[in-house]
Amino acid sequence: MFYKLDSTKITLKEFSFEGKFSVTLSGILGKIFRFRLSSSTDDPPVESVFPFEIEEDFLPPEVAAQFEPIRTELEGLGFHSPIFHSIKDSLTATQYYWATFRHPSGEAFARISYRHWAMPTPPRTYIFPVFVSGFTDGTWLISTAGKADMLAPPQVRELRMVKANASSLWQAHSAELGKEKAVKNWYGFTTTDHLRQIVENLHITLRDFHVKRGVLVPLETADLQQFEAMKAARQQAVATGSQFPEVHAQIEALQRKQASWGNAIFLLIISILCFVGAGSAQWDWRFALLIVPVLFFHELGHYVTMRMFKYRNLRMFFIPFFGAAVSGRNYNVAGWKKVIVSLAGPVPGIFLGAVLGGIGLLIHKTWMTKLAVIMLILNGINLLPILPLDGGWVMHTLLFSRHYVLDFCFRLLAVVALAAWSVFGGGRMLLYVAIATAVSLPAALKLAKITTRLRKANLPEVSVDNQTIPHLTAETIITEVRGAFPKGLNAKTTAQHTLQIFETLNARPPGWFASIFYMGVHGASIAAALAFAGIIMVGERGGFSDAMAGAMLKPHNKVSCSAMELWPRGSETLKQNETVVGTFKKKEKAEQMFHDLQPVVEGKGRLRLFGQSVMAAIPPNDDELRGRIFNLMEKSTTNVFVQSTNFICSGTLVCAASDETTAKQIENEVEPYLAIPKKYHPIAPWSSAKPSENWMEIMKSRQTFQKLQSLESKPFQDKEIENISRQISAAKRRGDKSLADKLNSQQKERRQTVRESALKEIQGDGQFDSDTIALYQKLPPPGSTNHNAEIDALLAKRLGQVKLTDGRPDPAQLRNGIAWGMLSRKGTELSLQYVTFNDVFHGPPALVEWLCQKGCTNINYAFHGSYEQGAESESEEGEEQ
Repeated sequence: MFYKLDSTKITLKEFSFEGKFSVTLSGILGKIFRFRLSSSTDDPPVESVFPFEIEEDFLPPEVAAQFEPIRTELEGLGFHSPIFHSIKDSLTATQYYWATFRHPSGEAFARISYRHWAMPTPPRTYIFPVFVSGFTDGTWLISTAGKADMLAPPQVRELRMVKANASSLWQAHSAELGKEKAVKNWYGFTTTDHLRQIVENLHITLRDFHVKRGVLVPLETADLQQFEAMKAARQQAVATGSQFPEVHAQIEALQRKQASWGNAIFLLIISILCFVGAGSAQWDWRFALLIVPVLFFHELGHYVTMRMFKYRNLRMFFIPFFGAAVSGRNYNVAGWKKVIVSLAGPVPGIFLGAVLGGIGLLIHKTWMTKLAVIMLILNGINLLPILPLDGGWVMHTLLFSRHYVLDFCFRLLAVVALAAWSVFGGGRMLLYVAIATAVSLPAALKLAKITTRLRKANLPEVSVDNQTIPHLTAETIITEVRGAFPKGLNAKTTAQHTLQIFETLNARPPGWFASIFYMGVHGASIAAALAFAGIIMVGERGGFSDAMAGAMLKPHNKVSCSAMELWPRGSETLKQNETVVGTFKKKEKAEQMFHDLQPVVEGKGRLRLFGQSVMAAIPPNDDELRGRIFNLMEKSTTNVFVQSTNFICSGTLVCAASDETTAKQIENEVEPYLAIPKKYHPIAPWSSAKPSENWMEIMKSRQTFQKLQSLESKPFQDKEIENISRQISAAKRRGDKSLADKLNSQQKERRQTVRESALKEIQGDGQFDSDTIALYQKLPPPGSTNHNAEIDALLAKRLGQVKLTDGRPDPAQLRNGIAWGMLSRKGTELSLQYVTFNDVFHGPPALVEWLCQKGCTNINYAFHGSYEQGAESESEEGEEQ
């Protein structure tokens, strides 16, 4: 009886025996997602080795030739009377041959271990000597020249001398055996029958250990059926004179492969958790959760259609940072059905996205319109004619699978498109896909050539069961595959290529009329996704210009508290400075520039690394130093400017708060601060000099001042004032100056009345500061040229003015602030736009550090240089804008 090798129970230590990171990583992923890897071991997965003993004459000549050098050496050491075993494990594609010799002393036996594993490419062969001694207490001493591949049982002590010859290994074994014999009774044997029994006893020890820990699993009914089917396929191939019986056996195994419902569900759940976990690290966790149902609905369309077309071995799983997929097999599905399977994911997603978006706009549900836009954009992108996207497979089936030249060109264009997409913002995962596609191009070209050639051969398309490949068809394809790959493939890879070609032969493209129809559906779906997404975004934002402005202002440069660094640390800040600011496409470029500039500014200024930007604060009017820094930055980025007295820095900053309550608290602190006129020099909420003892009073005063300013718009909304304005215009047209003057007086009085009425609305409200209201009422009305310095000073103090030195604001406290800006909030997202920093070297880092302390994440920013207020506005586009 054979056992099944369960790689999910193999320890990570055993995976590390191979000495390859890729193997260890595959083992980790296999244990997490519970999928079994192709594995083989020096310990045969059989119940007993007795049934597998053979005569020496049945040893294949090539194996006997490889045994000969070791056998000669063993016989020279006195070992004799060998017995031979041949074990063929079809499930792991492994062939074992043993030659076991006994020693005249009866205290040890020697074995030549030969294992040929046909699964990898190229196949692997392991041959080495082993010496074994057993003891009456059930323990064993094994000395081997083979590399470790499995853990040994506790009762087995291994002496491993990898690649040692038999003589040196026997010498080492004898030395260790002498030590063991001093404290243990050894199990002696003097006959061949005794040798057979001790070989079986050792196998039982190893077998039971692996069975107990779950590495060896008894075959289930499905496994036995597959085993028998592979055996029958191999026998049929031999009977027909086939040169490829092992390939036929592997074809049978692949056609019968089935995934259990339990494993499929487990894989789906674990992959979703990994997708959300990885997505939370790259995006906001809410977005990662929001995108899961979008992808699930998309893949559900594929899944249902594949079941309808009788695909087998279906599994749905999510891929971190990339998306999701459904895998399945049907080797006899027409081309038009493949097109429907590919369209069944994105087309229903686009339809549902349009419906959700329309409902969301009607009932004013932002989350619904956001979900709809995500569905439309993702499904629209998925229809792009690029492999491996659904749109790529649609076009491949309809057009590019018709000839191997078209197939190769299409795949080559996919490599170029994916690589370009990765470079221009698509992420590294697309680059990895592009590399994998490029590596597979030579093999894909060979398979496409074979398919084009065999389409003219009129091969039988399917077997009587309408699912499997006929034997003669398989033989023909295998012959072509082996001829196209002269370096050789293992049996399983050859079987996979054979079935792939067979599937492509059956999936003939539909006729030209049907192909044009499906291309029309494909193109119309992409257009619908773009159109509906645009309509929903415009409808949600209130207008096309607003939607475009929002898209243009969205910054893409990333920064966090861990991505900020100051050099040199602890040095004095320049009292006056100019700041050269450069923003780079990649964070690594910014870090490199930060280090390259240090010897340039040493002793003259300071440097700051701010995410993807580098800032150099230098003395004013140092033209030579400023020019050197500017020129160095300009070689790596076009987004570089100098903040000085006549060229200030403006910018945009977007972040995500941890929850809406935190977002609202930040909004309540920042918005009133931005509403205060620059002449009052308010201290920024994120300033380290912010007073803690009366900050709540200052906040209340600022919120009151903001409310008072908003009330100033009341006169402009008054219908009576609007009516008087029309009368004034009419009087001026008639030239009636006296009437116009009279109406102007009335309008002025009405404005004052409306203003006073608005002020009274908040005077009795306890949430506003009465002292601030009283001071505000003493201010001249808006538009007046009068100025009351005493009232301004009192009001500035209540609004939290920075420290004054000789009547002037302290530059050290002022530098962290913002001269002007706008704040908007949408749920947890906060957006600071048109921000003018007092000092770009100090302000943005202080603001970001404060936001980090508040728990904000996903902080993106953009810097723009512009002339001082009153001058013509100008900005430079950087690489990220």
